[in-house]
Amino acid sequence: MFRLEQDLVTTLRPRVLSALPVAPGARSWVCSEVRVDTVIADLVALSCRTAVRAFPKFLTQFDSFLLEGILRAPGVRETDLCEMLFARPDTVQTSIRRLQRAGVLLAGSTGELMVGVANLPIDGVEIYAIEAKLYRWRDAIKQASTYRKFADRAYVALPESTISSLVLGESEANGVGVIAVGPGGAIRVLTSAISTTSVSAARLWLLSRLMPGSHHRGA
Repeated sequence: MFRLEQDLVTTLRPRVLSALPVAPGARSWVCSEVRVDTVIADLVALSCRTAVRAFPKFLTQFDSFLLEGILRAPGVRETDLCEMLFARPDTVQTSIRRLQRAGVLLAGSTGELMVGVANLPIDGVEIYAIEAKLYRWRDAIKQASTYRKFADRAYVALPESTISSLVLGESEANGVGVIAVGPGGAIRVLTSAISTTSVSAARLWLLSRLMPGSHHRGA
């Protein structure tokens, strides 16, 4: 039924939201060929359970690493971040000042840093990343596993005829869900993906590209 993997992606994209565990009433959308670090996900879907607010679009990769450090250790100071990120003090200071001007970072009276969640809306947002393959299901599982560093749930999408009990077992062992694409484009989830909400720098950077206001070409 599918000659090329792109045919599989094209069939899957307009239908995939119906198969994902998206909350009722959530605003959702799908993007194609999304690059994060050194990987490119065939499809990335976002779902917002709460009112969609603009996400900061200016985040650099370093900003994202700095925010990850603060989210994991609220109350850290500039000197702590220099050690955590192996970064020069002036680099850390420049990022902190930029984020403070945008209201993304707040500083306490003794210099402790906290994330201003009102201007960094990360709650209520779920990311689903999908890797599609026609036959190379082991490669698909391996690739999808790497998506878990930025996605809440990662899936492989395969033609129904490619899927066996071995595929399902290895996917489950890696925390990856399996989406079967059948004749006529019918899709269904055969194995659920393990949910792993992340505060990684990769996730923050991705949200700054794909949340409302982004101009990602696949959106």
